[in-house]
Amino acid sequence: MAILEVQGLKVMRGGRTILHDINARIAPGCVTALIGPNGSGKSTLMAAMAGMLPPAQGRVMLNGTDLAKRSRRDLARELSFLPQQLLAPDGLTLRELLVQGRFPRRGWLKAWTPRDEEAVTRAVALCDLSGLMDRRLDSLSGGQLQRGWIAMTLAQDTPVILLDEPTTFLDIASQLSLLDLLANLRKDGRTIITILHDLNQTAQYADQLILMRDGHVAAQGPTSEVFTAQTIGQVFSVGARMLPDPVTGRQICLPASLPPAPSSSADQMQSDG
Repeated sequence: MAILEVQGLKVMRGGRTILHDINARIAPGCVTALIGPNGSGKSTLMAAMAGMLPPAQGRVMLNGTDLAKRSRRDLARELSFLPQQLLAPDGLTLRELLVQGRFPRRGWLKAWTPRDEEAVTRAVALCDLSGLMDRRLDSLSGGQLQRGWIAMTLAQDTPVILLDEPTTFLDIASQLSLLDLLANLRKDGRTIITILHDLNQTAQYADQLILMRDGHVAAQGPTSEVFTAQTIGQVFSVGARMLPDPVTGRQICLPASLPPAPSSSADQMQSDG
C-alpha cells in the first residue's frame, strides 16, 4: 500500500502548467528520492505532496484521504515539510526555532511537556547541535543553520517527512551524516521523501526513485530497477556509464557529455565550400 499517492496531478503557476498529469505512489517506511534537472518540477511536486500548492486537477492522498480535506493542523501531525528556501526570523535562538516544531502537537497556549522536551532533545542529538541551543540564528554558519531547520522538522515527530534539498550548505561529511540519519529514520518506520542532486548519494541511500523531466514523471520504481544508464541519460541528456559499488553492490553513475551530433552530408558540403 502507498502511504502517499499522487493521482492525475496538474499544477499551474501564473497561467503556465508546471506539472502534467502526475501519478506517483510512495511506499511506507522507505526513502524515496525525487531527481531530475533544474526546472523539472521536483520542488513543485514536493510542495503539492505537502499540501502547500492547490492542484488545478487531480489530488494527493495521505493514508487514503485527500489532503484538501485535511486541516493544516491535522496534516502537520502526520506530515512535516522542509522547503528549499527559508528565512530565519530575526532575534530567534536555535532553541526557539526547534520549539516551533512542536506547535502542531501542543498549540499556542498549552504548557510545555516532558514529551515536547524529549522530542527536541532527540532532534538536537540527531543533528549534532548540542552547545548551540542558545545561539542566535544569525550567528550560525550556513551548515549549522541548515541542521537547525532539519532538527526543527524532526522535532515535529511525524511519520512522513518531506525534505527539499536538505544537503544544501552542508559539507560532504555533514551530507553523509544526514543521509545516514535518514536511513536510520527509515529503520524506525518513518517515510522519507527527499530531493537530492548528487546522483550517487541518491543511488546509495534511496529505496525508491521518481525521475522527473519537463513537469512529467519520466520513470519511477525501486532504485535497483530505474537507476540505469538509459534512464539517467534520457532524463539528464547526458551519457552515462554504470559501475557496481565495490562495497554495497549498488550502481555508481559516471556521467559524461554527449558527443556532438554528426553533421549531414549537405552541411558537410556547405562547410567544404
